[in-house]
Amino acid sequence: MSSKAITEKKEPALTRPRWHVAREVAPSVMEADRPVLPRVVGAIGLLLVVVGGVPLASRLGASRVFFRQLSELLPAWLAALFAVGGIGCLLYHAANDADFQVRRAYMWKGLAWLGLGVLLSLWPAGSEGVTGIGGRFLPFGFFGLVLGLLFVLAFIRNEAEARVRDLVTAAIGGLGAVMALCGFIGGSINNEFLLPTGSLLILLGLFFLWAFVGMRGSADKWGHAASLAMGGLGALAFVVAFFRSVIVPVLVSWEWMDPRESYAIPYGLLLMGGGLLYAGVAIGIVSDHPLVVLTRRELASIFFSPIAYTMLIGFQLIGFGLFFDWLVSTLWSLDPGRGQVFTNEVSEPIVMSYFWNFFPVVCAMFVVPVLTMRTLSEEKRTGTLEMLLTAPINETVVVVSKFIAVFVFFMILWIPLGLYLVSLRAEGGRSFDYLPVIAYYIALGASGAGFVSMGIFCSSLTRNQIAAALLAFVGMVLLTLMFWLHRIVPFGPSMKAAIIHMSYVDLWRVAVEGKLTTWDLLFHLSAAFFWLFLAVKVLESRKWR
Repeated sequence: MSSKAITEKKEPALTRPRWHVAREVAPSVMEADRPVLPRVVGAIGLLLVVVGGVPLASRLGASRVFFRQLSELLPAWLAALFAVGGIGCLLYHAANDADFQVRRAYMWKGLAWLGLGVLLSLWPAGSEGVTGIGGRFLPFGFFGLVLGLLFVLAFIRNEAEARVRDLVTAAIGGLGAVMALCGFIGGSINNEFLLPTGSLLILLGLFFLWAFVGMRGSADKWGHAASLAMGGLGALAFVVAFFRSVIVPVLVSWEWMDPRESYAIPYGLLLMGGGLLYAGVAIGIVSDHPLVVLTRRELASIFFSPIAYTMLIGFQLIGFGLFFDWLVSTLWSLDPGRGQVFTNEVSEPIVMSYFWNFFPVVCAMFVVPVLTMRTLSEEKRTGTLEMLLTAPINETVVVVSKFIAVFVFFMILWIPLGLYLVSLRAEGGRSFDYLPVIAYYIALGASGAGFVSMGIFCSSLTRNQIAAALLAFVGMVLLTLMFWLHRIVPFGPSMKAAIIHMSYVDLWRVAVEGKLTTWDLLFHLSAAFFWLFLAVKVLESRKWR
């Protein structure tokens, strides 16, 4: 009797079939796209560097006929423009081409620039009144260190081997620590070293250490330790500078000290500002406070957008144009017959005609709406504001974090205007009155706080970014018109004084004249608190429905 459990045993096939369908293997092997555009841009950049760099480098050996002829092939400004543009193209190629040979070539290029920058910074110079170690730091050593950092950062973006990344990152962190210590310690010991060499070393050290933490990550033990060390060094530098600037003059009266000399301005103020900058960056990296976390988020959103880099490049070009026009029109005069350049005698403050210009006013009128238009309106439009406020934070933290992030970027945009003056100090060989420069940036910070807070309030009123930008632009136009209003309309003394305090253009003029007082800043700082208060209340109004 048959059973269903018993099946017929089949004999295996004696011969295999002559052909069979190939088994599919997934996923398919795909060849990576070749970065054609970055390589084309890199080739153009290499050509521009050669075309612009050869005439510039030939000026160092202009005593010989051959090099003098090479240096005369292009005007200096055009050769510098070609060289800078070529370097930008090479950096773009380095950041977007992950090929092994390409990235390692840029690694060695970056390390070579760093080594050259260190060598030139330590090489003694004994010409043109400059002696001792560090005489070639400006401009050669500084230029080499900046270029080296940029190329190394572009290389690390594509590097896959952890050991190589760690070694290069350690070199960046070590250089940053050495420059920060040299800047703070040397600037505290020698005032002449602080301006400008020590100040630039402090800034370079901050960027190198910041890059080290960014490459290692704040959660990494070395990145976390470097952040804490930055904060400790900044706090110590601030305490020492504050003690020497404020406490020592009160407790001690040195008979040999000239009463006309002041350590607090500019030396103590620069060291205290550098210390606060280091401490602020360290707090921003390691702190988990909701305000700090949201501020980091907003800063990241700003720097991840192309608008930020467009503005930075634009301000760099505008600053160069203003600086060159100021040099030609104010400090230099040309003899048409002999083709010689003479230096004019200009009374202090010589920087007044440099900062007191129409273009910074126009830049402020357009930059503030662009920076602030999306701060709250975009959060409302996408619905992320409600999700953000479900976290254990309130409206005040949201508004203040956006204000701090936009205000920090607003002040970063104006840094090139002051950095161009470093070349004047380095090449001129003589110091000038720094108080108007410091006063101008203090006035710019106070007025900028009012601008940014007003723009954030306008952004809180609508979901449309364009509408927010238009409202902020109208507010900037009204504040700018205050400068001409009291000059056209015959107001009384009290009303005229009130309008002058409301005019940020008059505030900038008073600052560059060296007449800035705390009373001049009162209106703009009060306006900042007022607009931020209104923005918070606008966000809270959704609870009233």
